[in-house]
Amino acid sequence: MVSEALFSMQGDPYEFVFETEWAWGAATIRDNMQTLAPKLKVDVSIIDSFACILNYEETINKPAAPKINYFFHTGIL
Repeated sequence: MVSEALFSMQGDPYEFVFETEWAWGAATIRDNMQTLAPKLKVDVSIIDSFACILNYEETINKPAAPKINYFFHTGIL
């Protein structure tokens, strides 16, 4: 259902579909999210958003343990 809404090519292409509240967070608009469709190059904001999500999940799942995994955004490359 979510994928149908994202890939429907309807609605405002500049609508934010993902946004974090952190200072070094990420934001993704609908137009960029549609690059997840087959045979398209994935936009860098998608990779940055997934890196933010994965880093957040690491802190939730292992709050007391030292952080072993860190996922970098594309600006590091």
